[in-house]
Amino acid sequence: MNKYYPSYYGDFTCLAGACTDSCCKAWEIVIDEETYEKYKNTDSLFGEKIRSCIIADSEGDKCFSLVDGRCPFLNSSGLCDIHIELGEEYTSEICRVHPRFFEEYDGFCEISLSLSCPKAAELIFSQKKKKDIYPVPVYNGDDLVLSDLISSREEILSFDGNILDAVKLLLTVAARDEEEINLFYINEVSLPDKSLVMQYLKILSDDCEILSDSWKEILSNAICSLAETDDFFSLVSRHSEELSRVFDYFVYRYYLKAVNDLDVYGRALFIILSVLTASAIAFSSSLPIMEASRLYSKETEHSTENIDIILDKLSELY
Repeated sequence: MNKYYPSYYGDFTCLAGACTDSCCKAWEIVIDEETYEKYKNTDSLFGEKIRSCIIADSEGDKCFSLVDGRCPFLNSSGLCDIHIELGEEYTSEICRVHPRFFEEYDGFCEISLSLSCPKAAELIFSQKKKKDIYPVPVYNGDDLVLSDLISSREEILSFDGNILDAVKLLLTVAARDEEEINLFYINEVSLPDKSLVMQYLKILSDDCEILSDSWKEILSNAICSLAETDDFFSLVSRHSEELSRVFDYFVYRYYLKAVNDLDVYGRALFIILSVLTASAIAFSSSLPIMEASRLYSKETEHSTENIDIILDKLSELY
C-alpha cells in the first residue's frame, strides 16, 4: 500500500516535557489489548501501580483514570513514567501514534499530523509556499467516486488566492461533486453568513462533548463577539495567509473522507466552518489564529462522536 505524507511530516519531533499542552492532559488514555497484556504480566511494584490505575470507561474500554485531568503517569517534568521505567514499547498504542492520523483508502494511505499538537501546529503554520505541501495520491483503482474526489481536492488545494475566494471555490466544487455523485443539486452556493457561524458555535457548545472547562466560555465569547460585529468577513480576509493554512489542512484531511458516506457538501461546510470558527475565536479573544485553530482541533478532531454530531447537524442546513 502506498503511503503519502505532508511535506512537513518528517520535521516532526515530540516536544515531550517542553510541550505547552501535553496530550497526556484532558484526553482519556485508552489502553489497547496488546499493551494491556503487557501490563498484566509486568511483575514489579511499578506493574502493580499501573494495574491499580486502570479502569473501564462507559464503553467498556480499558483506560487510565485521570488525576486532576492528567494521566497518572505524567510526571512533574511533563514526561511519561511508563516510558522512563519500562520503555516506549510499554506505552499504549494511542500514545505511540499521537498526533498522527492514518486514513486508509483503496490502495493507499494518507498519514498526517494533528493540528491539535503544538509542534504539529507550528509546522503547519510555518509553511510559506502553498505548492507541494500536500501530495496528490496516485490512484489506479476502479472507485470512480474516490477518483473524482482526489481530482477535486487537488483543484481546491492548488488554488492560491484570498481565503474567501478559496471558500467559494470549495463550495462550488463540492456542489458539483454532490450533483455528480448523489444527483443532488445545491440551489445556491454562497458564503456562510454570520448567523450560520453562530449556529455552528452553538452546536459545538451545546451538542458536542467538551474536553476543557474553558472551551464553553471561549465559544460563548465568540458567539457574543460575532453578534456585535458587522465586519467579520473583512477581518477573515485580512488574515488570509494564516487561515489558508487552516483551510488547506482541513481540506486535505476531510475532503476524501466523503468517499465513505458520500456526504460531500456536508464535509465542505464542516471544513469552512472550522476555518471560520478558528477566526471567530481568535477575533473574540487574545489568542493568535494558530492557537485558536489548535484548540478547536483538540476539541473536535479526536472524537468521532463529535464529528458525527457535527455532520448530522450540518446535513439539516442544506
